[in-house]
Amino acid sequence: MTSLDELRLSDFLQHILDAIERCQRYTSGMDEARFCDDEKTQDARRSHSHVRDHR
Repeated sequence: MTSLDELRLSDFLQHILDAIERCQRYTSGMDEARFCDDEKTQDARRSHSHVRDHR
């Protein structure tokens, strides 16, 4: 693996960790019923759970 590949992997993994943190923050304190009633939080959580490699 080259240095550039390692950097990209590091960036990609950090992006995953950031997305997980956002999902946790968005849903913190919510029970299932409240989450199901909140379309905006569902959409935000869904958009951050689909982490893709944009190389």
